[in-house]
Amino acid sequence: MVKTNRERLKEIASVLASYGFGHIYNTRIRSRNKEQDAKNLRKAFEELGPSFIKIGQIISTRRDLLPSNYIQELSKLRDDAPPFSYNEMRRIFEKDLGLSKMDPIEWTLKKVPSIGSIFVYLYRKI
Repeated sequence: MVKTNRERLKEIASVLASYGFGHIYNTRIRSRNKEQDAKNLRKAFEELGPSFIKIGQIISTRRDLLPSNYIQELSKLRDDAPPFSYNEMRRIFEKDLGLSKMDPIEWTLKKVPSIGSIFVYLYRKI
């Protein structure tokens, strides 16, 4: 199901609220539980999906932007990111890129494509 921008914004706000974000409010008045704030931010990013996980991975490399406890917690998104299902990935490729028949050579029998094979496949199709 494709969500409208408004529905996605409501989902993002709902997930952030469920993890206690009010986060900006908490950090502005010196939250008493800084370790839990960092953990909750990571959990919220995980729940919000691949785009937010990528944002978390990127900002986890920027020690100049966040306190060390946030860097440490968001680094888990680089090391232990939740898996992304093959079926969901295939659906996105087929729908968004118009690729209905994937070349079986480009995908392993285990249904675990390598990023290199994805780039090669797309390069050939473009």
